[in-house]
Amino acid sequence: MKEAPVEKRLKTRLEGEGFKVLKLVTEGTAGATDRLILRPLWSPGVPWFAECKRPGKDLRLLQATIANDWRRRGCKVWSRAISSYEDVQEIYEYLMDLCNKERTDGR
Repeated sequence: MKEAPVEKRLKTRLEGEGFKVLKLVTEGTAGATDRLILRPLWSPGVPWFAECKRPGKDLRLLQATIANDWRRRGCKVWSRAISSYEDVQEIYEYLMDLCNKERTDGR
């Protein structure tokens, strides 16, 4: 399996709950994550960055280094590559739990 089905599942799963999942193209910045996840309107907050990979692959050293740099700057970056449907489910459950705890619509 390639990376595209994992990316599609991530986008479909999260956008079904009101998130926005955007593909990042960062020309001239090798190692930057490839997805920006904006929280739903019912629970606005800090966006998350994530990296999708083909199944079985993990972050390259440069990607891990940049992710750590971004974390030190206050960004939220998912801790490892999203490379399977199980990984998609894990980030989905984590973000849904976080957003439900921080709802701003009174529900």
